[in-house]
Amino acid sequence: MKTANSSYESAVDGLRAVAILPVVLFHADLGCQGGYVGVDIFFVISGYLITGILIRGISDDSFSLSKFLGRRLRRLAPAVSVMTFFTSVASWWVFTPDDLREYGQSLVAYAVMLSNFYFFRESGYFAGANEFKPLLHTWSLSVEEQFYLFYPLLLGACRKWPARRRNILLAFLFTISFIASQSTVQNANAAAFYLLPFRAWELLAGALIYSCNLKLTTHSIWKELVGWAGLFLCLYPVFFFDDQTLFPGFSAMVPCLGACLILSCSDVTTSTVVCRILSTKALVAVGIISYSLYLWHWPLLVFARYLSVEELSLFTKLVIVFSSIAIAYPSVPT
Repeated sequence: MKTANSSYESAVDGLRAVAILPVVLFHADLGCQGGYVGVDIFFVISGYLITGILIRGISDDSFSLSKFLGRRLRRLAPAVSVMTFFTSVASWWVFTPDDLREYGQSLVAYAVMLSNFYFFRESGYFAGANEFKPLLHTWSLSVEEQFYLFYPLLLGACRKWPARRRNILLAFLFTISFIASQSTVQNANAAAFYLLPFRAWELLAGALIYSCNLKLTTHSIWKELVGWAGLFLCLYPVFFFDDQTLFPGFSAMVPCLGACLILSCSDVTTSTVVCRILSTKALVAVGIISYSLYLWHWPLLVFARYLSVEELSLFTKLVIVFSSIAIAYPSVPT
C-alpha cells in the first residue's frame, strides 16, 4: 500500500517484518513464545494506513466505499484464494471425514468474513487441537475485513466534521473498545481475543496516529528515544509473553504502543536510527511479503504436523519456514 512518502513506506515495511517474523517463529515452535503479538502490530499498521487512504479520499472528494472495497478485494483476494484452494485440496486428500467436515465449516465461515466468530465458538486460540486447523490464522483477516466494512462508513458519515471533532469520536471509540477488551479478557478470554469489538481499539490506535497527525518532526534525542522505546515495546512481549499471559486487554497495549511510537517518529526529513534499521533491504523484503507469508506458513505447518507421527524436527520446521517464504514471494499482492 503505497504512500507519498517513500522513506516512510520502507520503514513501515520493516515494521511489518517485525510483526510477521515472530508470528511465524511462534507458530513453528522456534522460540518467540510471545510471537503472537505480531498480529497486534499488524492491526496498528492497518489502522494507520487505511485511515490515510480514507482521509485523503475524503479530503479530495474522491472517496467511494465501493471503490475502496473493490480495491481491497482486487489486491488481497487472489493470494488468499490460491491459499484456500491449496488447503481445500490438501484437506480433501489427507483429512479424515470428521476433520474434513470441520475444515469445510471453517472455509465457509471465512468466505462470509466470519472466521473469527467460527473459531471463537470452537475453542481458545492456544487450544492444542487448533494446530490441525489450516484456516485458524484467518481469524485476524476476518477482524480486519469486518473493520473495513464499518470504519469507512463511519468516516464517510462524519466527512463534513472538523478534524478535531472526528478525532474526539475516534478517541472515544478507542477508549470504549479498550475498556471492553480489558473487562472481558478475564471472564471471556476467547471473545476478547477473536471478536472485533474487543480488537477495534488496536486498529483505532493506528488510525489516531494518522488522523491526529501525531508525528514527531523535529530531530532530537527525544525522537530517537521514542523510536528505541517503540522497538523495545514491540520486541519485549515476543520473548517474555507466553500462552499464560492474560491477552489481549492491557497486555496487548505493549506491542500496540510500540508500533504507535515507531509510526509517530518516522518522517521523510528526519529519519531516526530505528527507522533506518527498519528500512534496511532485508527487513523491507520480508515486510513486502508479510501478508503472503502469513497466509502460507500456517497451513504448511498444519499439514506437516497432521501427517507426522512424531514431533516435527528442527530441520523440518526450518524447511517449512523457508518453503513458506519461497511460496510467498510470487503471491505478493500488487
